[in-house]
Amino acid sequence: MTTADNNHSPHHAASTPDPLLQTSGRLSTDSVASDDAPLIDRRPSTSATRTRGASESYSFKHPGASSSLAGAGRSHEAAAARVNTSHLLARRSIVGQSVRPTAPGSRPLAASNAVPAQLFPTPPGAQSSVPARNAGSSSAAVRRVVYNDFATIDWTYDIAQAQLRQEALRRNTTPLGVVGLVYDAAQAWIVILVVGVMLGLIASFIDISYEWLSDFRIGYCQTGFYLNQRYCCWAEKDLAHCPQWIYWSQAIQITSPAGAWVYQYLLYTLSSVLLAAISAALVVYYAPYAASSGISEIKTILGGFIMRRFLGFQTLVIKTIGTVLAVASGLCVGKEGSLVHIAGCCGNIVARGFSKFRDNEAQRRQILSAASAAGISVAFGSPIGGVLFSLEEVSYYFPAKTMWRSFFCAMIASVTLKFVNPFRTGKLVAFQVTYDRAWHGFELVFFILIGALGGLIGTAIIRMNLGVTQIRQRTWFRSHPIKEVVYIAAATALINYLNVLMRVDTVELVSNLFTECKDLGYEGICDPSLATRTVAWLLVAALCKVLFAAVTYGVSVPAGILMPSMAIGACFGRAIGIMVQVWQTAHPTAAIFSGCTTDVPCVTPGVYALVGAAAVLAGVTRMTVTTVVVVFELTGALIYVLPIMLSVMVSKWVGDGFGKDGIFDRLIKFHGYPFLGTREDYRPNYLAQDVMTRVQDLVMIASAATTNTLDGLDEFLEYTDYKGFPVVQSLDSMLLVGYLVRSELRDALTQAKSMVQYDGSTVAYFGHGAGLDHPVTTSYVDFRPWLDETPITMSHLTPMFTVIETFRQMGLRYVLITHHGCLLGLLTKKDILRHLTAIQHSHPRSVGPSAHAESGQLGSAYPTLERYDPEPVSGQLSTGPRYASFSGDEDE
Repeated sequence: MTTADNNHSPHHAASTPDPLLQTSGRLSTDSVASDDAPLIDRRPSTSATRTRGASESYSFKHPGASSSLAGAGRSHEAAAARVNTSHLLARRSIVGQSVRPTAPGSRPLAASNAVPAQLFPTPPGAQSSVPARNAGSSSAAVRRVVYNDFATIDWTYDIAQAQLRQEALRRNTTPLGVVGLVYDAAQAWIVILVVGVMLGLIASFIDISYEWLSDFRIGYCQTGFYLNQRYCCWAEKDLAHCPQWIYWSQAIQITSPAGAWVYQYLLYTLSSVLLAAISAALVVYYAPYAASSGISEIKTILGGFIMRRFLGFQTLVIKTIGTVLAVASGLCVGKEGSLVHIAGCCGNIVARGFSKFRDNEAQRRQILSAASAAGISVAFGSPIGGVLFSLEEVSYYFPAKTMWRSFFCAMIASVTLKFVNPFRTGKLVAFQVTYDRAWHGFELVFFILIGALGGLIGTAIIRMNLGVTQIRQRTWFRSHPIKEVVYIAAATALINYLNVLMRVDTVELVSNLFTECKDLGYEGICDPSLATRTVAWLLVAALCKVLFAAVTYGVSVPAGILMPSMAIGACFGRAIGIMVQVWQTAHPTAAIFSGCTTDVPCVTPGVYALVGAAAVLAGVTRMTVTTVVVVFELTGALIYVLPIMLSVMVSKWVGDGFGKDGIFDRLIKFHGYPFLGTREDYRPNYLAQDVMTRVQDLVMIASAATTNTLDGLDEFLEYTDYKGFPVVQSLDSMLLVGYLVRSELRDALTQAKSMVQYDGSTVAYFGHGAGLDHPVTTSYVDFRPWLDETPITMSHLTPMFTVIETFRQMGLRYVLITHHGCLLGLLTKKDILRHLTAIQHSHPRSVGPSAHAESGQLGSAYPTLERYDPEPVSGQLSTGPRYASFSGDEDE
């Protein structure tokens, strides 16, 4: 594939092809035979022998070997240890050696899921046209790509395949063909319609269920056991003195106030522990992927990573039930982040029922992007905010049609939620509020202060959570996840009950704090005479929730951090609002309050709570536009957009002073997921040759070696772990022929051996028979259809800035580094991630090909890469309680 294919890339920002980008298709015509060459060729016997012999098949580089960059192609023959397929013991000892990279973050070999354009359709002796594998040609694959677990998808190939599929449908002008074209176009809208309805119903179930369970912990409704406290006391203004609601202490007729308080306290704690333990047990034993919010993993998946079962049906069921139990238990968690994961599960499950998305991973990710938007839509009652969340935070590939689909899916989900009306108030979420008072100019100072505090608190939560996660993975808690949840739930319940504001669940707390004061409010938070007590409660609540949010996010229960972040901001924001209100009331004639009138309250603490919630949410996630729009849609008041924007921007600036990544990006890096973000700029002046894995450390295949027998290649795969192999014309010339993926080579060998005309001694060729200087005496099989003959290549002098941007814009997994068509090395996404990490944690001058090999700085941000790289094929996720750590290189 050449850079001309970037019009099919995940990002359309790439414009003019870089002159440094080359393609191996520019090889000499001497190395390319006719496409009409037969698959089987039987040639007359001859006594001629090859000068290189079997050693030309495979080459392994000893760690001690060295060569200059300019002479890498020629010196490779003298420096490398060549292993014949007959020398199994020698090859095994070499394969088992550890090859140290010679560049920042470099590792040998990336994989590519190349798909053959043709299998083995031609009988022996027949002439056939064997097209080269090229995602951009009309003769591309006749079967779909089947990606391995923990692999990265080929964006350019999948997108090109989708376009070829559309062209094939358009060419069919028959009535049936027109119907097929219309149905193909309608599939996406059918899928997102079904996903939107499913998600709206699931969100309604979660809202109704957790609210009932949360209230059932303290009592029950006398008129209807199935009613929660809100419905049971619908006509009562004060829920605490509702005659229809029976507290458990009243049910067993405890008359002593102290005894009733103690009994309710114990029952509150025990029920919290029980619900949390059940939620954790469901996750640990039935669906480990259902733990935490899953937004970091969703973002990685949308970036092209394959994680089987993460979006499966069992995960969906456990995530839904576990979210209800975890939120009802009183843990400092929210359902909002979990709804994004649930939305992704719905999108994946429904999309698999349609071949257009089942057979194309890039297309399916467009559905997942739309589903993510719907998840935020039902979580916050914000369809537009959901679309912006998908665009700003999680989506990697977001064309215009995906935006319309996201909007449609978010709208359908919100309409479904509105139709079910789980709160019986007509609101999409319980904390949706309206204000009918204006703000004043002097309040901008306090809004800026709230924004700065929000950035600091958000940064503190991120760092504390990462520290707790490190401790969790290194200590006893890793192997005892349920006990960890029990301890956290018990501590949370014991402390929450002591603070009357924290006894309620997080959603109800936020709803109470957002409320505009028209009476005394919940527990007297609007009573001016109790201002000091209320401020103290709010500040204590904010501090406790900061600690609980940092510790709880990441345990083995479905848990989000979005709503706890808003609750923290609402607590300290309302506290500041109350203090400003008390100041204004005590000194109404002060110059700063000259804009206030006597007949309307000058300060509305609920607005300060709203601004604080937005500030902390922006500080934790580093989302700006999404946060503003979500909070705006909660209030529906355009007049408050400016204060919200101001506080969010200040929060973002303060937080960026400590690091630009939000908590989701930080966790992606912490767990070593192969995601190349776009938020950080690359400044050092390195070249591709400084970072690449050099040719001396690569395992490659000579295209026309006579020892490339089926048995030899099979043994070669058995004793090597790499997921892909560059194919060169010969080890003398190092002229690049293409790139062969391990899985494709395995499939080719399997199919070839299943045909009676082939046996283990049959020779396989990869380069049109180029380089043969004598006739062969045995049959041969042509593996060209399985070879990617047009991999993206770059010059060794390409600046790393250009390399990184090309990877980002085109969604690449690897590029081959060449000079005048000769292979010099290879660069993978993992190489770039290691290089960026090394630069971040080392002085720029010390990060070079030799310095980095000794620095050992990589593991700090990508702890799992160095730890698990010895197992490059069998990638797996950690069996620990939470946050599966990616092990194994998806490309290497």
